[in-house]
Amino acid sequence: AVTFLGILTCAFVSDVQSEKCLPEDIGIMKNFQPEEFFIGTWYVTHAERNGKDATVCHKYKTNKERNGKFSFDYGYYNNGKEDPFIQVHCEETKKENSEFSFNCKPKQESSQIQPYNVDLTFITTDYRDHAMLYRCGPIDDGFTNNTLVLHRRKEDENNLLIEGFFHRSQSNCRDTSDF
Repeated sequence: AVTFLGILTCAFVSDVQSEKCLPEDIGIMKNFQPEEFFIGTWYVTHAERNGKDATVCHKYKTNKERNGKFSFDYGYYNNGKEDPFIQVHCEETKKENSEFSFNCKPKQESSQIQPYNVDLTFITTDYRDHAMLYRCGPIDDGFTNNTLVLHRRKEDENNLLIEGFFHRSQSNCRDTSDF
């Protein structure tokens, strides 16, 4: 837990859009075990302030597919309350050590969201309770990126407030029984 907190305090805040996906100063987890991470549900409890408030409302359901590839579904209300619920399914397209690429598609046919690619780089995790990852995807001529802290429960036990990050309690997260 001390190592995890140390990494959290060293997390950097980057621009919403950057020229490259993975900054050189990001620490990548060694010996990441994806089979242990991609089981069950994770909740975003903290997100860098360069993301939307709704980012801390994301819920990830992770899975290992029959073909051996990893996948996850995530869902959220775009503005916390009023907007329709958005659910997205992402399937692994590439993995290299602690870095994974996924192709993501909305589950709702009427969604205005187009399929997109997203890269996840794992910074740290204990697999049971918490994880920190760097999420990046192409947008316009650059990349949109964010550092996320995830927990197995909606609220982290310590209710940590991290400078430069939104906390789940600072957003208007709304639950849905359908997801």
